[in-house]
Amino acid sequence: MRRSFVLSLAVATLLSVGLRADFVAGFEDQGLAANSHNNNAGNAGGFTSGNMFFSNSFSIQNFGGTNYEIWSGFAISNRAVTVSESVTAASTNEYSDFQFDAYPGSGAAGTPTYAVGFSTGFMNLPAGKQAYSIDIANTLYDYLAMLKGNRFSTAFHAGSFFSVTLSGYAGLGATGASLGTPVSIDLARYVTDTDHPLQGWSTINLTPLSGAKSIGFSFSSSDTGDFGINTPLYFALDNLRVVPEPASWVLGLIGGTSLWVLARRRV
Repeated sequence: MRRSFVLSLAVATLLSVGLRADFVAGFEDQGLAANSHNNNAGNAGGFTSGNMFFSNSFSIQNFGGTNYEIWSGFAISNRAVTVSESVTAASTNEYSDFQFDAYPGSGAAGTPTYAVGFSTGFMNLPAGKQAYSIDIANTLYDYLAMLKGNRFSTAFHAGSFFSVTLSGYAGLGATGASLGTPVSIDLARYVTDTDHPLQGWSTINLTPLSGAKSIGFSFSSSDTGDFGINTPLYFALDNLRVVPEPASWVLGLIGGTSLWVLARRRV
């Protein structure tokens, strides 16, 4: 009886150790100047944080004599701008850079740096690891657009919603078969006309994406038109955490527990 109890305790302890995050992409390793952002990964097609790769596509195109940045995927930011909800003019102007501001005013848990996802992109996970959790928030730009509306989108009301969905894939670069169950996060879900979009950071469980080598993102919104979603397609993210895949840490668990039991028998 005592041996069985101690064995169970050892298993529980090893399980706890096995589920601790091995790597965390917190973006503090990007070396940004204070109160700045970077949405151009150059020829690399993305950037790496916490041993994880985040895609980025960037170009400059001229329309009517004016140059515009065309980008998608992920940007890095440590902008710490906070704006009163009474502001309306700023919410109409994407190029105020409010799309690079996390609405909470900082990264998760008060850290300076975070990432911003836009339109479409993917995250590649380290070999032998699986996604465990991630922190998600609104950007200031899409928060104000949902709260107040702008020339592209309408203010939210009862029944309005905006969500980002994270989906797992068998291959890198969001390729191959879909794996696991997609995780949908509400950035806004209005039950009454006086509700608000998500205001803080929310920690999201990603274990339903077990086995995925990469994660892609997509959006859905109640505010759609002839050209698709009218709500700005942005979200802020921080602290993508990964843990060993079950095959690796379970084998270690079994082997470690067996050795421990053999050692106890020899005593």
